[in-house]
Amino acid sequence: MSLSEHELYSDEIHPIDIVESIAEHYEWEFDRVGDDQIAMVVEGQWKTYSITLAWSGHDEVLRLIVTFDMDPPKARRPELFEALNAAYAVAAAERFYPAVLLATWGEEPVARAMQVAIAEAYGRA
Repeated sequence: MSLSEHELYSDEIHPIDIVESIAEHYEWEFDRVGDDQIAMVVEGQWKTYSITLAWSGHDEVLRLIVTFDMDPPKARRPELFEALNAAYAVAAAERFYPAVLLATWGEEPVARAMQVAIAEAYGRA
């Protein structure tokens, strides 16, 4: 059983507690901002990312915000905004939604389900 599997099967565990356990497991620097919020620093392949997760019990929504430092040349900011719009949340959701479905409804192991999102597609449908 993986780190989070045991915790995820209990309705009594707060979502931010689960995130905190995962952050501890991976030894990510984090700060429990409040009962419903956690901020952490994660070293990615390209950049160090600041990640904040906030739980809204009223809506039962977990909000995820990822930020990183970037100081592009002023003259190229329109291209930055265009690139960010092209790669924004909808693109990420579209990419990872099938993997989330496989991990939950399809009962596939998470690592295997993530291969759907990470692997390159070949050909056309």
